[in-house]
Amino acid sequence: MIFVLTSCASSEKDFEIGYVKTIQDGCGEYYTYETDSISKDAKYVFVSDFSGNAFVNINGNDVSFKRDTTDKNQNKEIWLSNSFTIEINTHIVEQYDEGSYDIGTMVIKFADKTKNLKIHGTTGC
Repeated sequence: MIFVLTSCASSEKDFEIGYVKTIQDGCGEYYTYETDSISKDAKYVFVSDFSGNAFVNINGNDVSFKRDTTDKNQNKEIWLSNSFTIEINTHIVEQYDEGSYDIGTMVIKFADKTKNLKIHGTTGC
């Protein structure tokens, strides 16, 4: 009798989300963990500009994303990189002159791995 042992564990490595090192100046979206303070010296887990470019730090490296779709009716954005997909769902808590303070979620997918983050931050100029 021959027994074959197989593993159901995925061969894909887990991934970690850190703070973005590539911070741009100007208008855009700046989100951090819901437990982090938003201040002049804040650190962010997601940074984008209004030209459809974004950065997220994954496993210690800033990964570039491009906006794929935006559904303003559902306050949802989809962002793509070579290996990752991000879905951001937010709603406005406070509107101000050229922007807003938002809260929501960011879901990051890589193969069969998913990270769900609660986020808050600012959008605008």
